[in-house]
Amino acid sequence: MRSPNQPSKSSFPPCGGRCRPRDRAERGPRVNFATEGGCRLLALLLLAAVTFAAGSAHAADAALIAAAQRVEHYEIAGYGTARSLAMHLGHTEAARLLQATLEEEEAADKKLTLIAETEVNARALT
Repeated sequence: MRSPNQPSKSSFPPCGGRCRPRDRAERGPRVNFATEGGCRLLALLLLAAVTFAAGSAHAADAALIAAAQRVEHYEIAGYGTARSLAMHLGHTEAARLLQATLEEEEAADKKLTLIAETEVNARALT
């Protein structure tokens, strides 16, 4: 049993937050993916620590999901724009790969929304 100030494991993906298909690493050499992963992780951890210090594990869960969704929305915008530009420049293979990554980001956002709406947000308000 977890303490009331400990975020629940159900809010985190089973892959430890690294929910990216392995083939994305293989796409990297063909399409230059910029990443801010270190900064993203630090921001998420800081937000969780602040919320945790406030005394509500359920609020920390909701805050982590909200922060993760902000990252997903940022990535969706970036990959969508890059895909569109690649299409306009006639780089069909790059556009196809960027579309696949965009779809992964959209799926991750939908999964986070489902978790937030069905499990986490209501508990955060109690």
